[in-house]
Amino acid sequence: MQNQREIPLPTVRQQKWADCEVGVLIHFDIQAFEPKYKFRKHWGYSPDPKKFNPNQLDTDQWVKAAKDAGATYAILTAKHCSGFCLWPSKDYEYCTTQSSYKDGKGDIVRDFIASCRKFGLKPGLYYSTGCNAFMQFDMSANRMPNLESDKYIRYSELVEQQLRELWGNYGDLFEIWFDGGHFARGPDIPTLLTELQPNAICFQGPPKWHSNLRWVGNEQGHAPYPCWSSISDITHYDGTKPIGNKHMGDPNGKIWMPAETDTPNRIFQWMWYKNQDRLVIPAEKLLEYYYKSVGRNTNLLLGMVIDNRGLVPERDAQEFKKFGDYLRERFETPVGVGSGEGKESL
Repeated sequence: MQNQREIPLPTVRQQKWADCEVGVLIHFDIQAFEPKYKFRKHWGYSPDPKKFNPNQLDTDQWVKAAKDAGATYAILTAKHCSGFCLWPSKDYEYCTTQSSYKDGKGDIVRDFIASCRKFGLKPGLYYSTGCNAFMQFDMSANRMPNLESDKYIRYSELVEQQLRELWGNYGDLFEIWFDGGHFARGPDIPTLLTELQPNAICFQGPPKWHSNLRWVGNEQGHAPYPCWSSISDITHYDGTKPIGNKHMGDPNGKIWMPAETDTPNRIFQWMWYKNQDRLVIPAEKLLEYYYKSVGRNTNLLLGMVIDNRGLVPERDAQEFKKFGDYLRERFETPVGVGSGEGKESL
């Protein structure tokens, strides 16, 4: 008798994540105050942290805009590639402590997490482990010192310290976002996750992490069709490059690793720039993204920009609200409900 193939199954965390359908990825960095700064183009230069001063910052407004859009989870770029940290990182020279925001006493990560809990959204954090322009470290561009050098060791120690701060000081996180994969030759990421965030689902997390997600293969708001939740080989999914049909997954795969469709809400822009409201994607197009992402077995993670006031711009908030209204009109009242026990559904 031929042996039955073992079918991979989602973890409880992956099931809960799939039920969320829509999230937001909130981008906020020092570029809002020095828009001409491009970290790779201006390598070796970092904007003065004193320039960072969002004097109207309101994380409640961010999270309410996300909820209006139908999002059930929100992820904040706690540290993007510039190296500037949105929380007071200990013994680090490029964070809110050195900024003009609240005279150096602000903690935007803390306020964001509190707003998520206030409005009932699941919180997540983005931290780029492999890129920090302030520390002149960029794995993707091969700008990094020798693995045995003191500089490499110091950077690795900094990443571990900051991950301990983010993962250990703000409570349980729903999703942790590794942009371009995680920093493998440095801190022991799996051990840190097990110790500090054992229930987190990870986008492009460490291989064999029990609740991982993969990149959908583009930033254009659509998943391939079909798009299977199972894959056969995890090594291709570091998010650094498209990999053709492999982004479709594999119906015979042995690893359950569903895809997340991430896309900016401004055309080709994840960050805010002045006088570019014309690039805001209208709600009708966002609805098309929903059909081609959630409708194809992925979650939709929409970019959300924060301007130099510290707010979601009015035009963006309007389109998010309109998009959420579309979802509520169409899907708030289901026409049928399925359920099941064990490995069966009815």
